[in-house]
Amino acid sequence: MSEAELTSTAISALANLLIAGAAIAAAIAAFLGLSTWKAQNIWVADRDLARALLKSIVKLDKTIASARSPMFWAGETAKYEGDALGTRRDASDLAHYARLDSIHAVYQEIEALMIEAEAVWGDSISAEWKKLSSELSHFFAQTQLFLSWKAAGQPGFIDGYFGDEAGRQRNYAIVFVAPGEDETNAFSQALIAATGDLKAKLRVKLGKPQ
Repeated sequence: MSEAELTSTAISALANLLIAGAAIAAAIAAFLGLSTWKAQNIWVADRDLARALLKSIVKLDKTIASARSPMFWAGETAKYEGDALGTRRDASDLAHYARLDSIHAVYQEIEALMIEAEAVWGDSISAEWKKLSSELSHFFAQTQLFLSWKAAGQPGFIDGYFGDEAGRQRNYAIVFVAPGEDETNAFSQALIAATGDLKAKLRVKLGKPQ
């Protein structure tokens, strides 16, 4: 084979090698691009879910705070007052139940989001939500007990719970808290701790520091 033929063959082989290399590089680039695109989509979906949950948790905080206020505004009770509806005390009880319904509505909103969160993230977030749910169950039970005691004309004894003043005070401190007294209210602190842990984990999903 002549020198010219050898050169031509070498150039052809080099060209084929370059073409093959370019094809491999293109395939790698496409794969990396697809992986990046998938990772970006997953991050966006995680961020949106975390943001929705975080907003609902903050809404829950505010709804609970409103429900635990010892003050009832005239607008809250007016629609429950009147000869056909009952006394002012009945109206305040019904307004209190309406507050609880507001909490329950936000709770259901979070529960719906938690189904997706548990499916996507596993137990890491749902475990914190269960802690908060436990505190809320305690709050609802104590509020129902308070309202039952109030509706019964505030007898000194209901199932042994209100037989002493200390029991009534413990119950009242869970059901109500005056503005600015969260730091001295044990139940408020338990709620703050439960929501704080949950918020911290959700903010990590947003890519923000705790």
